[in-house]
Amino acid sequence: MTTQLSFPLVGNPGKSKGYRFRTSRNDRTRYCRDMYKAIKKLKGECPICEDITNLSYGTKSETLTINNQKINVTSKVYRCEDGKHFFYDPVDEENKFQDAYRKYRQINGLLQPEEIKEIRKKYGLSQRALARFLGWGEITIQRYESGAIQDNAHNIPLLLIKETSNFEKFYEKRKEQLDAKDIRKINKHLDEIKQLTLFSAFREGRKYEVNRSNLKLIRHLQSVGDYKYSIPIRTSEGELALAS
Repeated sequence: MTTQLSFPLVGNPGKSKGYRFRTSRNDRTRYCRDMYKAIKKLKGECPICEDITNLSYGTKSETLTINNQKINVTSKVYRCEDGKHFFYDPVDEENKFQDAYRKYRQINGLLQPEEIKEIRKKYGLSQRALARFLGWGEITIQRYESGAIQDNAHNIPLLLIKETSNFEKFYEKRKEQLDAKDIRKINKHLDEIKQLTLFSAFREGRKYEVNRSNLKLIRHLQSVGDYKYSIPIRTSEGELALAS
């Protein structure tokens, strides 16, 4: 059973926008065919033949070079069974490159776009605010979250501020790069992180370093719910005490 499909492509296929293709007149296409595995058959417009032809849609293995490093990926591609050539859907080709970028980041220990976004959201910052905070161009974080590959020089600071204690140290030095609104957001999110960390420590009975800023919260936690007992904590002097 075949599926009718029409591609909205007209004119000279060499100048067609969107679909990319390879002809069957060279060894590269024969190599493509050998690596190709069909998933389904359909009828549709071939941008090379400029006519409705018998097509198949499937997968094939490819090797892409990213920053002089070879990355193997599985891409989706159309094959014109009448003309014996291949062409790509632009969405499938974009997905192919994004898959390759993800593998490249994983191999080289780079943060993925969603991880960078998670770090930014953790401290309540916009893309531009985080870029200013790190001393980068204003659209840098936007590019990384959209899929551009960061270099190691930018990846290291992002990895460091993923840890709250490192962010706080950097925040004290870079606070002047932010406006008052961003500072309020960061302070709010840092307070929430500290509260959650302290709450988890209480639940698990772990030691927790206290100071004047969180002693009030500790005593509040002990006075409510299931925390009406003394928890061993470490004071600023490094001695064990009971927050009771």
